[in-house]
Amino acid sequence: MPIHLRTRLAMLVMAAVLVIPIVQGSLRGIDHILTCTEQVETPFQVILNDGVPIVTGSVAIEEGDPVLFCGGLGVEISVGPSATRDVTVFATLTNESAVDWFGTVDLSVGDVRIPIDLGRVPSGSSLSESIELSLGEGVTEFGGSLLIGP
Repeated sequence: MPIHLRTRLAMLVMAAVLVIPIVQGSLRGIDHILTCTEQVETPFQVILNDGVPIVTGSVAIEEGDPVLFCGGLGVEISVGPSATRDVTVFATLTNESAVDWFGTVDLSVGDVRIPIDLGRVPSGSSLSESIELSLGEGVTEFGGSLLIGP
């Protein structure tokens, strides 16, 4: 093999090695760098029976401090009726910390992951976003993760 082909092949391999982290990196549909990720409990299911959504679930509320994530962030995920689709999912982020944060709730609906971008949440305030979903017949379980960055 001629020397000029070897050097070109070596350069191509080096370029490919440098591109691997870019190809492997993914922000999962969010627009900020993550510094904290925590699982948020969502104790409910939606049962779609003949096109009528039925929300089931329960939660035990205890006295004391509310559950805070990532050093002072409260998250609430809830489901309500929708005028155009099956259900509306509401995600509310309350920032009780001393600094501003960018927040995204990574919602798991069955086997599908849906990022709900809440944007910048100033210190001492709350932001809420909603998303309307069409669900398949049967039982659909919801889960969520809080994705926070500076």
